Amino acid sequence: MGCFSYLCSCCGEPIRSDSYSGERCTLYSIKNGVVIESMTGQYNSYGQVFKSDLEEVHDWEVVDWDGICMGESVIHAVHEKCKPKNYKPFGESEGDDNQGWGDYDKDQPTGSCHLLYELEPEEDEEYEIFWIEDTTYEIHKCNGVCGESYVATTKELEIAEKIVELLSKES
Repeated sequence: MGCFSYLCSCCGEPIRSDSYSGERCTLYSIKNGVVIESMTGQYNSYGQVFKSDLEEVHDWEVVDWDGICMGESVIHAVHEKCKPKNYKPFGESEGDDNQGWGDYDKDQPTGSCHLLYELEPEEDEEYEIFWIEDTTYEIHKCNGVCGESYVATTKELEIAEKIVELLSKES
């Protein structure tokens, strides 16, 4: 598959990458109108973001890339610089006809974060977060043992999203 990109759902401009680094953004995987996963970092030209080392990428977990391509979920993309506080993503972002190629500020923060969460059907105020990881800051919250899942309240999810916001400013 060749390079591709999205138009930012806030400003309508392309999210750019040269496949080695990219503009800082958040990508959301949305299924049936609910965000089920997100990743924040520099865009990699292939529907993911780089980890902090800019060598590896975060992979989609809840609905993998094949599932996304088959329409099991949609991607909503937004530049970090455009995303307002308390942003609520919705719908699918448009694709960029120029595949994300073009000039951009290469001096982008490198911190990254990957959040996996699912709305619990019987308790709409709780999310299940499987792990939160940033390769620079080594943030892990996995009920003591990585790989184990735990149920987080909406407040804990807000705190996790705050961590992402702080990492993007600090890097």
